[in-house]
Amino acid sequence: MTANIVLSLPEELHIRIMAKLDGRSLIRCAMTCKLLYETLRNSTLLKYRIQLHFDGLEDAGTSTSTTIPEIIDHLLQRRDAWFTQTWADPVYTSGSGTQYRNHRSSYRLGEDGFAVAIQKGNRLEIVWLPTARNAEGRRIEHDLSATPISIYSMDPTQDVIAMLENFYRVPMSQDNVRIVRIYVRTLSGNTPHPLARRSVLQFTDVGTNSVGDSIHNPKLEISHNTLVLWTSDYIPRVLIWDWRTGELLTDVSFIAPCMNPPDDIHDFSLLGSSDFAFMTRPSGCGSIELYKFVKHPIHGTAIQLATLNLPPLARDTPLDSLAIMAYTNPIYAHPSPHKLFVVDREEQIYVFKVEYEYYFKNTEYRRIVTVIMHVHQRIFMKYCARGGGGDKAAVDVPWEEWGPSNTAIDTSIRIRGMSHGQLAICLPIDKQFMNYNAIFTKLEIKNFSLSGVLAAKDAQTIVSLGNHKPHGLLVESNIIRVAEDPIFENDVEGKLPYVLYHLRFEEGYSRMMICEEGVVGIMNTNEGSRLRVYPV
Repeated sequence: MTANIVLSLPEELHIRIMAKLDGRSLIRCAMTCKLLYETLRNSTLLKYRIQLHFDGLEDAGTSTSTTIPEIIDHLLQRRDAWFTQTWADPVYTSGSGTQYRNHRSSYRLGEDGFAVAIQKGNRLEIVWLPTARNAEGRRIEHDLSATPISIYSMDPTQDVIAMLENFYRVPMSQDNVRIVRIYVRTLSGNTPHPLARRSVLQFTDVGTNSVGDSIHNPKLEISHNTLVLWTSDYIPRVLIWDWRTGELLTDVSFIAPCMNPPDDIHDFSLLGSSDFAFMTRPSGCGSIELYKFVKHPIHGTAIQLATLNLPPLARDTPLDSLAIMAYTNPIYAHPSPHKLFVVDREEQIYVFKVEYEYYFKNTEYRRIVTVIMHVHQRIFMKYCARGGGGDKAAVDVPWEEWGPSNTAIDTSIRIRGMSHGQLAICLPIDKQFMNYNAIFTKLEIKNFSLSGVLAAKDAQTIVSLGNHKPHGLLVESNIIRVAEDPIFENDVEGKLPYVLYHLRFEEGYSRMMICEEGVVGIMNTNEGSRLRVYPV
C-alpha cells in the first residue's frame, strides 16, 4: 500500500525526493521499477547526480549562473579529455634557483590547481601552479628565520599552514622534558591566522634515558578544523587539535595513554576530520587499523573501529622485515569559487606501499617484494560506520573479506604512487637506476572512475559516458601467484578495476604529481627548478 502511494505521487515530487539521494542510491532506485527509471531518464538534475557519481565527484555549489545542462557538458568534456589524454599546451613556471628535490615539500590543491611549498633553509616558498585558466600562477616567499621549522602541512582553501618548530633546537630540561610549539599561520602572509584563537599550539615532549627525545619521523596533517601531529619509531604518538579553538582533542601515546595503540606502528593517515588509520604489523601479515577520535572533557580518546588484515603469509616464510607506508590524498575544506566539482571524500583512492623483505631458504640472500595497493575509500567508510565504540567491539576483518573487491595490486617496481580522487599515478623505474636522484621519463595513470571502466567495457548506462572511449588498457584483476612469490599463503588477487595509461615525456622529471586539472612535473635545470603543467 505504501509503495503504491509513493508511486502515485506526481513526477515533480519523485524528482525532489530522489534528488536527496546520492548517485549510487539513484541507480539502485531506478532499477526497482519502470516508473522511477523513466523519472530518472527525464530529469536533468538526477542524471547530473549520476554523472558526478560515475567520476567520484560532488557538486561544488559555487555556480549561480551556469545551467545544469551546461555543467553536464563541461563534465563530459573533462571526462573525454582524461579518456583520450588530450593535453593543452604545457605551461611553465620558473623556479628561484634552488633545486626542489633537496628540500622538504608539500603538495595541496590551491585556488588554481596545486599549491607547492618548498622549504629552503629559513625561507618557505609558496607556489600556486599555473593552469590553462591562469597561465602565470603566483609565488610568495616567507622568511622563517625568527621561527625555524622542521615540517609543515597546509590547506590552501583555508589559507592556513601549520608549522612544527625545529624541535632539534629545543633543549631538554634537567627532568628530560621540553615544550614544543606548532605555529598556525596564514599561507598568504605568514601572519597569525585570524580564525585561530591560539596561533601557537604547544605540547610536552618527554624524553627517555635510552633514546633521548621522543619525536621521530613526525608528520603533520590538516582536515577542516582538525590538525594532527603524528610521531613514530620509539614512542608512537598522535596529538589531535581543533586548530581554530586551540583545544587538544586527543593525545594517543605511551606517555599519557588514553588507550593502548597497536604495536609496531609504521605509518599514520587521516581518513577525514575524525577518522584515522594506523599501518601496523601486530602479526606477521600486517594490517590497517581504523580509529575514531572522541572529544573528552579532560583529554580526548581514540576508539578502535576495525582491523583490516593484509594478505596472510606462508607459515614458513623467513620474513626479515615488513614496512607499510600510506600516501594519502590532500584533504581540503572549501572548493575554489570557480570550481564546479569537488572530489567526493567517500569515492577516493588511497595508495599503500607494502615492502616484504625475506631470506631465501637455506641461504644468506635476501629479496624485497614491493606491493603497491590502491584501496577504495568506501571500504574504510564502511567499517568506520559499523565498527567499535561504546558497547561495540572492534571488528577483525580477514583480507579475503575486504581486500580483493576493494583493492588493485601491483608488484612491479614503482617509486611512490600518488592519487587525487579516482586518478592515481605511478612512476616506473628500472631496478638498476632506483635511487633518490632518479629522473622519470615514463608515467602510468590509473583511472579508477566508474565512467572510465564502463566506457572501456562498452557498457550501456542510464546516462551518456561521453563521446570517446578511454585510450588505455582495462585492467579488471591482478594476481600475485604463490608460484612466483612464495611468501604468501595463497594467491593474492585484487579485483578493483581501472583503466591504465602509459605516457612518455621528452623531458625528465624528478617528481610528478596529479590533480583534477592534469599532471604536474618538477624538473631541475642549471638555472634552478621549473614546474611544467600538462592541463587536460
